[in-house]
Amino acid sequence: MKPQVIAIAACATIAGVALAQPASAEPVVLKYGTGSPPTAAMTGRLAMPWAEQTSKLSGGALEIQVFAGPSLINLQNSYDRTINGVADMAFMILGPVSSQFPKTAVATLPFEVSNAAEAGAALWALFQNGVIADELEKVKPLAIGAFPNVSVHAKKPVITLNDLRGMKLSVQSRLMGEAITALGATPITMPVTELYQALSRGVIDGTAIGWPATTTYKTHEVVSFHTDVPLGGEVAFEIMNKQSYERLPDAAKRAIDQTAGAPYTKSMGEIIDIQEQESRAIITAAGQKILTLAPAEQTLWQQRIAPITEAWVKSTPNGAAVLATFRQEVAKYRKGVVGAQR
Repeated sequence: MKPQVIAIAACATIAGVALAQPASAEPVVLKYGTGSPPTAAMTGRLAMPWAEQTSKLSGGALEIQVFAGPSLINLQNSYDRTINGVADMAFMILGPVSSQFPKTAVATLPFEVSNAAEAGAALWALFQNGVIADELEKVKPLAIGAFPNVSVHAKKPVITLNDLRGMKLSVQSRLMGEAITALGATPITMPVTELYQALSRGVIDGTAIGWPATTTYKTHEVVSFHTDVPLGGEVAFEIMNKQSYERLPDAAKRAIDQTAGAPYTKSMGEIIDIQEQESRAIITAAGQKILTLAPAEQTLWQQRIAPITEAWVKSTPNGAAVLATFRQEVAKYRKGVVGAQR
């Protein structure tokens, strides 16, 4: 038989084998829990579009189903339920499990960052260069972000330390609780989903949360005064169960690897910052007051809070180096040096 004939016969054989296979295998279905409502930006603008994009990129090998709200997970158990495989992927906030992430909490320190984009980029760099990688070894991180500029949202004006005295303010993390205590108020730890009722019933006088959460959880309907002061932030992750990832076909892994990491982190930061601007606009349009501290007063607040950063450095493994590296990465971002780290 001539070589050309052999080649044609071989092609025919391969084609026959291909036709004998299913036209397309059923996609692997992954469950993505957010804990937040579908109207939340982290759900509707981030998780859902990312899930759709990644599923399409897999060429039919993967289908990511997003479960919004507490049907699969909530913001208190998202980390544990992802590790245990209840959810294959999840959006989580650091607050409920902050004791397990002492180094990552560097982004929650007061007066360190000015926006979510630079905070997320710096945290992803710290993960990539190994500074905080050990704290995330139980999961596959898909993105790391932060809700910076946690401020005071209260029923009365707060522009001095004296105004805070005796107030009960909700907080989402241990460090934020320490900051509020240092400023003279009483911190009350509770989930953001309970803030509206707690404010309505007078259980708390105000809340220390980021601007996006004020409109997402409608706390602006029960408070009227918003003091713009960067008391720190709330770290958030998009995470994946390691075993769920390892079981995926190669096409599905490639799709996730292509869309996760630096690109997903970048999108997360941009969306948080946009939502902050939108929340401020909603509050202003409602005729509510956005207050600022006089320079001398802000200096007093910083002096009161400074020991918290010092204590964090002493109590955190390699705390001084972690903080110095974080500040370096923030400075790089501000200078446009930070690239698309994978």
